[in-house]
Amino acid sequence: MMKHPYYLSFLLLVHTTSFSLAFQPVSKHHDVTVKPKSVVTMFSSALSVTNNQGIGSGEANGKIKEALKKMRGITVSISYKNNNPENDKEMSSMDMEILSQGIRRAKSVSIWTDDLDAMYEFAKEQESAKGSFPGPCPIIYNGDVSNIEMAIEKGASGVLINSEYILNSSSSLGIDVICNVKSIEDIRNVLEVGYNYAFYLPGSLSDDDFANMLTVIPKESLVITSFEAMQKNSYEITRAKELVTLVSAESGTKVHTVVIQDACVGDEEDLKYTSFVVDSMTKKASSSFSMTGLTGSTNGHFGTMSDNASIEKAKWKRIAE
Repeated sequence: MMKHPYYLSFLLLVHTTSFSLAFQPVSKHHDVTVKPKSVVTMFSSALSVTNNQGIGSGEANGKIKEALKKMRGITVSISYKNNNPENDKEMSSMDMEILSQGIRRAKSVSIWTDDLDAMYEFAKEQESAKGSFPGPCPIIYNGDVSNIEMAIEKGASGVLINSEYILNSSSSLGIDVICNVKSIEDIRNVLEVGYNYAFYLPGSLSDDDFANMLTVIPKESLVITSFEAMQKNSYEITRAKELVTLVSAESGTKVHTVVIQDACVGDEEDLKYTSFVVDSMTKKASSSFSMTGLTGSTNGHFGTMSDNASIEKAKWKRIAE
């Protein structure tokens, strides 16, 4: 039977340590007795060197913060989920490529998804955009934690996980980590173990609760909030604009980016809505939007839109009553 590597290391450590301990006297230094370490203690120390010390600060390469956190203004990230009940035809690789390209050209700073197949196609298309303008935007995995390793293999630049995962993790993931927090206690718990990279706050919080959470988060951290797409009277836009004006008087922390959940689902309105919501939230004097130059798929998955519409009166077939 093959022995586990840790078991073999232990036997070797026991053998060498036992020999050295037999000849190692108790030493004294400034009247403080220093005793030889036990085999167990030395073995534990050896393992701590072998293993990474948890998630750490959460920053692997800093790509997520670099893309999402700007000196001025707010950035918008788009979330994709293949949950359209009328989308009975699976999107092809070309469909995904067109969608990824359209999201980038609409100036979304990142793409979020829990769909591993879509992640692979998005990551491949974004990689091909190096040297172009707009350049590649990172792909962030926000699905089940059991699939994190596969998501990384598929090209994820970052991952959204909860505070409990960070507290219980014993190794680094090798990519940037965003912490999904629900309370001040969640934030304080991860700060205590050294995590401080990026915090994902619920957009449903009241102004007071949101402001209180900002006070606990360090100013250098990336702060993200989110809203469901296509809400009545474009509430996701008006509410997001309210929240991004909140700045903690104590810490100076504020929101840097807004994720629009399920903005893209694989229907003809994906790129129309993406351009609408990004423009509406990032252009200061914008009560209308205009979209040009977006090329749709030949099989009709996507469309384009060149007319103007009021933000509050924008209507979408996807949620038509």
